[in-house]
Amino acid sequence: MNETNQNKIKKPGILGGLGPQATEIFYHEFIRLCQIREKVVYPNMLINSMNLFNFLNLINNKEALVELVKEEINKIHNYVDFIASPCNTIHFIIDEMREYSKVPIIAIHEEVVKEVCKSQIRKIGILGTKTTVYNNFYQDELRDYNIVSEILDEKNEDKLHSLIFNKILLGKNHDEILHHLLSFIGLLKNKGCQGIILACTELPGFIKQKNTDVQIFSSTEILAKSVFENVFGTYQEF
Repeated sequence: MNETNQNKIKKPGILGGLGPQATEIFYHEFIRLCQIREKVVYPNMLINSMNLFNFLNLINNKEALVELVKEEINKIHNYVDFIASPCNTIHFIIDEMREYSKVPIIAIHEEVVKEVCKSQIRKIGILGTKTTVYNNFYQDELRDYNIVSEILDEKNEDKLHSLIFNKILLGKNHDEILHHLLSFIGLLKNKGCQGIILACTELPGFIKQKNTDVQIFSSTEILAKSVFENVFGTYQEF
């Protein structure tokens, strides 16, 4: 890779992890994408691993949460070309984040919906935290592309939300988590969903495409691909 192409490489800022497992999955996928290139290049990446529990303590106080996230953005936006966050929940304040940041912010839900649009799927299920699914940013983005979406009923959404915060984020009982996730996917499949968005960036650590016949859209891996493309541009440039 010559010096001209080296200068084209952008420096990403990663606002995570929320929790750190998601950042691990994201970074592992990003490195995998680097390694499958003809010439392996590992770009400079700045990761601000936010304190998960500081974030969660303010999840029901939007104004205070926005101020917290601004403080975290402020730690990196002077040193990077763009920002991405391997956390879906944080995107319910994406407008405030973008307004404050000095650099562009890639929105995970926008990138995921772009991938869904490449498929033939016209009805899709969403698995995520209450904050994610009840703030409707995925649903609104899908609606713009005339794609119908479904979420779990309140009882099962409560179960999923508890599973994420009381099991997944604490790294507990992989087999039990997989069992529940497959059950939730089955419920959405029964509603006519042809695919499932894993709209919690921890979920791909517990369920893979091989586990189900329903097409899975991993928000974590899709974000890694988008960041990769924003860093390097097209393959032909290298």
